[in-house]
Amino acid sequence: MDFQKLKLFVFILLVSGSGNILFAEPPPPPPFGPEPFDFFIPGGGPGPREREDRNFERFSKELSLSPEQIAKAKAATDKRLSLSKSIGEKLPALHESLRKLLESPKVDLVAVKSKLKEISEIQLELRFLHIQGRLEFESILNPEQKQKLNQLHKERLNRIKERRDFPHHHGPPPGPPPGDRDCR
Repeated sequence: MDFQKLKLFVFILLVSGSGNILFAEPPPPPPFGPEPFDFFIPGGGPGPREREDRNFERFSKELSLSPEQIAKAKAATDKRLSLSKSIGEKLPALHESLRKLLESPKVDLVAVKSKLKEISEIQLELRFLHIQGRLEFESILNPEQKQKLNQLHKERLNRIKERRDFPHHHGPPPGPPPGDRDCR
């Protein structure tokens, strides 16, 4: 087995071993937008500010937020996005460092594991900020608004689940399975 195949094999093992983390069920979405660190993924689409503004307007109408509640929520969001951005800016350099470790002639698995832990810690911190933001938002709501928010989240999760369960056309091409072909 040549060295390039060995590196590829080790990389595949690392990725498949972290499958439980990568494909785990995500927590419920924040009250007015997606993950704050989506912005830091190249090609991740519109930034969090743009999406959150759009989603916040819809949420504020659906929940009938008072002007005072809107001001508190926007202040909390600005604070959270600022903090998320400063934390999230560390990720690209860490991912680049991990890539270099995996491309080195001799892959140091201890260093790779350490780098993966660093990345995980930052992602955990970002996820925790996300949850804190949701709880802070919920704390400014009255009981009726909280009930409506929970209903909206359930509806959104159901839409996500329906999209996941929808059959995609990524399987093998139509026709007989490979074992039934007449190969001469």
